Amino acid sequence: IPLMLALMCRAFEERKLSLPTRRVELYEQCLRGLLRDWNREEKGRETITDAYVDGVLEVLRPVGLALFTEGQQQFSETLLRGKMLPCLQALKPGHELYGRSAAGLIEELKRDGILILAGEDEHAPLLLLHRTVHEYLAAGALAEKANGEGWQSINDLIDKKSWLPEWEQVIVLLAGQLEDPRPLVRSLLD
Repeated sequence: IPLMLALMCRAFEERKLSLPTRRVELYEQCLRGLLRDWNREEKGRETITDAYVDGVLEVLRPVGLALFTEGQQQFSETLLRGKMLPCLQALKPGHELYGRSAAGLIEELKRDGILILAGEDEHAPLLLLHRTVHEYLAAGALAEKANGEGWQSINDLIDKKSWLPEWEQVIVLLAGQLEDPRPLVRSLLD
């Protein structure tokens, strides 16, 4: 994937990192690079903390999963705002994004290059930077739920979706983020 190759080269050139051995580590480093390091350097923003990046990802993961589950690769800003608003409203005081508006966060994500227009018209639908980023975020939301609440919390969804070709990469990325991938393997073998 040319985009991921470019992000990967930039991440490892700047930070003198070795190549990760797992794909999920690669996507994590590239996405964090976009949200933190490259923003600071290229857009002149103040220091962006790891905690802030974690907060953005905490909101983006369930939003990405909701959109992916509904087959929404391209989406209106209104639909995105509707998916993002409950996540932002559930945040507690002290969270890095507490009090942020969905519209403000969407504009920030557009500036950061995480959200892009799917056309040249200013009212064109939005999409995430690349399908693999969308798949990674969806898998991350599923992994957080399974790791925190147990495999049964995602079992029904995985049973329904795991055999669909468009879910193949989500399942692969999910396996890489599970604390215990054995329930996923058993589910796929049943």
